[in-house]
Amino acid sequence: MSTLLRVDSSPMGENSISRKLTSQFANAWAKAHPHRKIITGDRSTSEVLIGELEQADEYVFGIPMHNFNVPSAPKLWIDPVVRSGRTFSHGTDGPKGLLTGKKATLLVASGAGRQWRRL
Repeated sequence: MSTLLRVDSSPMGENSISRKLTSQFANAWAKAHPHRKIITGDRSTSEVLIGELEQADEYVFGIPMHNFNVPSAPKLWIDPVVRSGRTFSHGTDGPKGLLTGKKATLLVASGAGRQWRRL
């Protein structure tokens, strides 16, 4: 059995050109492989991550500094959880966080030094 992994990442849903392309590819691939399996991974969905944020009372983030910057893994986590109407809203005074009453601790490691600050 042949297996295709289809990974989509655009948050544009049905309006996404890249999703249309992967769909067309997967359909053509499926026709060419009668005994097949297609695994679909959607990297734009964030319900589980946002659910974890909503459920927790307090957060702790461990952030290593690489080359004077935050590495890509925390950045990849941030994008899907920053969602208008769910984790923040837009108002006349600018953006407003919707996950209120929670504490966050950011633990940053850089070289041999360690610093922490409660936000």
